[in-house]
Amino acid sequence: MHVRLQFSIFVLAVLSTSHTAIGQNTKTRNAPAQNAASRSSGKLTVYPSSATVEQTAVVPFSCELGTSSACSWSLVSGVGTMTRSGVYTAPNNPGTAVIRAVNGSQAQTATITVRGTIPRATGDCATGYRKRGPGQRNDCRMSHQEIVGTADRRWEVHIPTNYVAGRSALIVNIGGAGHGLNATNGNACGPPTNEVAGWASYLDTVPSPAPVLLCPEAAWRDNRSDERWNWLGRNRFTWVNRITPNDVDFIRQLVLLTVRDLHLDPKKVYMTSDWIADGYMTAMTIQASAANADLVAAIALNNESSFNNMDANFTVRRPKAPEYGKTLPYPKQPLSVVMTPGAYTLGKQNYANICGDNFPSTSGWYHRLTVDDSIRYYDHVDVTTTHIFLPKHTGKTFCTGTFDRSGNGLPTGLMVLKSSGGRLRTEIYVYRFEGNGTGTPWCSFDWNGNDTLGCNNPSTHSKIALDLRNSTCDWTKPCNRYLDTGKGPASASGYSPLDVYYKFFVKHPKP
Repeated sequence: MHVRLQFSIFVLAVLSTSHTAIGQNTKTRNAPAQNAASRSSGKLTVYPSSATVEQTAVVPFSCELGTSSACSWSLVSGVGTMTRSGVYTAPNNPGTAVIRAVNGSQAQTATITVRGTIPRATGDCATGYRKRGPGQRNDCRMSHQEIVGTADRRWEVHIPTNYVAGRSALIVNIGGAGHGLNATNGNACGPPTNEVAGWASYLDTVPSPAPVLLCPEAAWRDNRSDERWNWLGRNRFTWVNRITPNDVDFIRQLVLLTVRDLHLDPKKVYMTSDWIADGYMTAMTIQASAANADLVAAIALNNESSFNNMDANFTVRRPKAPEYGKTLPYPKQPLSVVMTPGAYTLGKQNYANICGDNFPSTSGWYHRLTVDDSIRYYDHVDVTTTHIFLPKHTGKTFCTGTFDRSGNGLPTGLMVLKSSGGRLRTEIYVYRFEGNGTGTPWCSFDWNGNDTLGCNNPSTHSKIALDLRNSTCDWTKPCNRYLDTGKGPASASGYSPLDVYYKFFVKHPKP
């Protein structure tokens, strides 16, 4: 039996916006306007203003003076080295350093503390990452200190043929729920089961310098049935060997290790997640990128479940959640974001709907927040200044604050939000797709918009690729008329979802 799923899909590029939660009467913490004060003061700001980094780490710094992010950097004193473009390399020993940023007549310093080490990798990552090109994956391990216990953690690294040391970016794909190295398809960097494309296949078609793909494996539940990320607001369960994973730090260590060992551009680190919510990969992407925003330039989110179980202050409010009462911190630094939240309405079986629900907090599904709240979360730090809403005269929010008979929030007629002028030149683009959708639009066209990856081959049982160039806007081919073929106010133009995300990444490195 085929079930039609009403989809409203968004593409969101994060800069900051000034929207409030729809249908929320709760007073929210720290209005974005409070963050705008230092920006309008005309003082040079350094990101981060201070830092603690591991030995041998290679980390980016950025600055801002009004709308300018152009600074000349230097090492004033202490250990390590600093490039003029703002990249600090820590030595193989502890110590402190003072760095300096200059923009015109203004200067600002930051203090760096070097301590601790990046965990040592074993497997293919310890022998030169020799597996390269289409179909090749480097299988790697490290012993990682968790919140409770120590665990043998695993990940994969895919290096495309067009990788260039010193110039290539890094894309971290937070997978889960069947993507693990021990899962059915045994390929953390591969597509979901029964699909034939995915990030690795797509990146093999990208011109030089093609980015490296890093795919961490989540911790496994105690019954080894599936992977689970330890995200804020999760349900109650336990992991193998009774550990409590520190996934935020695990992902951070992988970024530091991979950027260092493959000589990647530290100002071009991006993070994304799989489409579905199983395994909580989108939620982990939100949390890991927010905590590690000093390393991450932009993110792509494929589902809005990241704020599941939280109230308007991003505080966990589902009583059954083990971290009830804890609040999700805002990103440490401005982030650019592309986001495609999931289904609009699936009755009580869905907690990823774009406009939330009004189910009781004691129910199995508690999803008060909306895509408008997602925008607000990032805008708190980015503080965008200009906005375009399309079609005109449809309002400035994507959700009405009203609900259908099943309790699902209802959308407005707004199809496009483009927010620009954020801190560090970050941006937010939101594109809602018209029409319905079926399945996961994971299978992708290649860089040139051709189906060379086998997406639409019925013999492989692959899900149909979502071609954004169509104008049908129906059940099998959702679309957005402002995005198709790159027309409209979109720097994130592309042929299919992964194409949109990567082309957005290319235009949003750290300055």
